[in-house]
Amino acid sequence: MVENYTGQSLGSQVWYCYQDRLHFTTELIKLPIISLDAFTYLDADNVSQTMASFTTVHTDLVSKPARVEVEDIPDLYDHGFNQVTFEITVGYAVIPDPLIQAITMMCGHWYENRQDVVTGTQVNEMPEASKYLMNPYVYYEFR
Repeated sequence: MVENYTGQSLGSQVWYCYQDRLHFTTELIKLPIISLDAFTYLDADNVSQTMASFTTVHTDLVSKPARVEVEDIPDLYDHGFNQVTFEITVGYAVIPDPLIQAITMMCGHWYENRQDVVTGTQVNEMPEASKYLMNPYVYYEFR
């Protein structure tokens, strides 16, 4: 629930970001990014190549979204999808306390209210404190 609401990964996970073309600057929108582990592409002969050194790649993993900048774009295969692959490790090294508190509050709520519908009572929606705790961590993408 917290990952879906905030758009961020809590625990350490490996993700693959695929692109059809390589641009000088690429945004990696899965957050938070711990590291860029591998960068592969299909060369002009449709053979998978690994960028052996990241000397021509500059990363800004702190900004949201994280950015990867490539100085020299290699010749890519002209046809097909998913020609470029970024392997990234995402997640928090230490999950922020407000997110842990939100999880605890939601678990308590779900334990007390195990049914989808409660009959015989008046229903009024009240602001959920767990959402207030998660709101600072929500990633909004503006394009």
